[in-house]
Amino acid sequence: MAHLAHEQVFIDIFNEGGDAHTAVAALLNNLDPSEVTPEMRSHCKTLNFGMLYQMGSQKLAASTGMTPDEAKGFIAKYLGRMEGISAYRKSQRTLLKKQGYVETIFGRRRYLSKIHADNSEAPPDRRWIARSNRESAIREGGNMPVQGTNADICKMAMLDVQDVLRKEQMKSLIILQVHDELV
Repeated sequence: MAHLAHEQVFIDIFNEGGDAHTAVAALLNNLDPSEVTPEMRSHCKTLNFGMLYQMGSQKLAASTGMTPDEAKGFIAKYLGRMEGISAYRKSQRTLLKKQGYVETIFGRRRYLSKIHADNSEAPPDRRWIARSNRESAIREGGNMPVQGTNADICKMAMLDVQDVLRKEQMKSLIILQVHDELV
């Protein structure tokens, strides 16, 4: 996300070897990182990952125990400080609406025709379905370039590791991939 969104806050944190969740909690609460409580870090961890998945205030509230209004304010504060992420989320949404798909850095596409869902002819009590489909496409479209790029990188790493194992005539095997880890 830091790379795709050109988010300087995260780039600086990573370049300095910092903990992203603690650093963001400190930033949002105007504290020194040493003053961040485990609860503050946990809320920021949830929000940091939630921004990858296009999490809304209702989900954040349910995940953290915040009220919906607190969660809405927390997200607004986050996006206000993370201008790169905010701009990236908006640009992905615009791109998805325009072309009907999103891409990883490597060009793998995910088509999301639900972005154009329209139930204008449906009875009023059924029109929520189109809105729900569009909102789902926006979440999926925001998530896919980040998660998909991660998956692409991991798959390329698997091929590279397999080549080394073969060239070095090692008896080791790749037995499992768990998210971004190879076992």
